[in-house]
Amino acid sequence: MALALAPGDKDANYFLADCYIRQDKFALSAPHWQAAGEDSYAKWFAAVRGEAYQVHGETARLPFQQMDSVPLVC
Repeated sequence: MALALAPGDKDANYFLADCYIRQDKFALSAPHWQAAGEDSYAKWFAAVRGEAYQVHGETARLPFQQMDSVPLVC
């Protein structure tokens, strides 16, 4: 509703883009990042195609070299 009243409002576009990001709808967030003046975010999220967080291509398994509170992979 906020964008219907003021389509050029940067804050409304920023918050709507953030809502789309939290729903993993990256491509839908891109035009709102553009309208909010965040061109780099708009390009970044417009480049996401298909389902997010999917790994394609070659994969590898690496052994842990050390176990501590934070694992270290060398």
